[in-house]
Amino acid sequence: MTTEDEEETQERNDWKGEIMIAIPKILKQIAKQKRRPPSLRGLYYILLDGKLIKKKSDDHYHTLSDETTQARLDPDYTYKGKPEKKEGEPQTYLLPLDALRDESRPSHEQIPEQTPEEFVTYDIVQRIRHPERYYIPNRWEKQKHFVVIISEKSALFEDFLTIVEQEDLQVMVFSLGGYYGTTDISHLYDILTYHQQVLKQKVHALHFGDYDGHGLKIDPNVEDKLRKIAFRYLSEYKTGWHLEMYTKYKDPEHGDYTPLPPQEQDFTFERLAVTLPQIKKHRLQVLKYRIFESIDEVIRVFTKSPKKDYAKKDFALAHPTENYEYQYFEVEVDGIVSSRWEFVKQLVVDNVNKFWDEQIYESVKNELSLDRVKEQLEARINLLKQEDRDREFPPVGEGGGGE
Repeated sequence: MTTEDEEETQERNDWKGEIMIAIPKILKQIAKQKRRPPSLRGLYYILLDGKLIKKKSDDHYHTLSDETTQARLDPDYTYKGKPEKKEGEPQTYLLPLDALRDESRPSHEQIPEQTPEEFVTYDIVQRIRHPERYYIPNRWEKQKHFVVIISEKSALFEDFLTIVEQEDLQVMVFSLGGYYGTTDISHLYDILTYHQQVLKQKVHALHFGDYDGHGLKIDPNVEDKLRKIAFRYLSEYKTGWHLEMYTKYKDPEHGDYTPLPPQEQDFTFERLAVTLPQIKKHRLQVLKYRIFESIDEVIRVFTKSPKKDYAKKDFALAHPTENYEYQYFEVEVDGIVSSRWEFVKQLVVDNVNKFWDEQIYESVKNELSLDRVKEQLEARINLLKQEDRDREFPPVGEGGGGE
């Protein structure tokens, strides 16, 4: 059931005109940026940001889903400006089948279909003959820091992976979703602890999440779970690995509790987006906006109703207006990633590279060169040849003859 306001905007949305005509242009622009196809949700936010869809609502989202489905499966799908099909011409569709990626269903697993000959030819011989096609030098070799990107939304995993691959950042991408489960956090804890305690690197998590009541709770929730896991390790094992998460200050002995820069901390967890300054600067799509005249109204709405939501209450009380009122709103991270791609990409690049030391990389670059790979490859091949000769002509006294 839609409200009168939603019904009015539904009528104003030009689905068969400007919206569906714009979608192929949007897809071409995304492909030009060498990005993966957007999800339906990502496309929805781009259309919202461009004011082609006038207002966010479930009805509009479902209409977009229906229209893009028909545009991919129905050759008779009609839209404004559709060219007439001439006799003898093949059927045409407005959108290709792979126009959108589907994040709601698990990806299929490809069954191996290689013969032994194909395995040797393509997996072994090709790597030996053309190592340059397969070898990627590790830009984090002997670096002092380890970085992981964490996305609140699983649907954005492909987007962050695209940025990492395009910019050759070589960092891990975690997409855990919502209030991260203990099992996933435990896995993250093991990775961070290994890099901090075994590889002696400083570890840093860069987080992308929604700016709303529940989204802002995720940052402290993740850190709290990591600390509790560390406490359990200390309690059960007394010694051994545990993630050190304390903050280092400039000069606490003399009362200067200014935190040291992130590069000097052993552990950091930083929200890169969405933030309040970003919402204002980039005029991000704001959802579910509501003004409350008093604290009592905030408490009554969010804690006295059958559906209590203390996270939303805390959010509203933390966001007073200039008129001494309180406001609640939501800004989803999907929106900024979909509609401000270049900004998000640069945000990731800058914040990953602030932990990367080019001088260290230059000092080890020769050890990571393709020539070094070829040297190692030649040495291994010669060793295998020698082993073959030794098996064919074993030394005397090892089954190779002699009295």
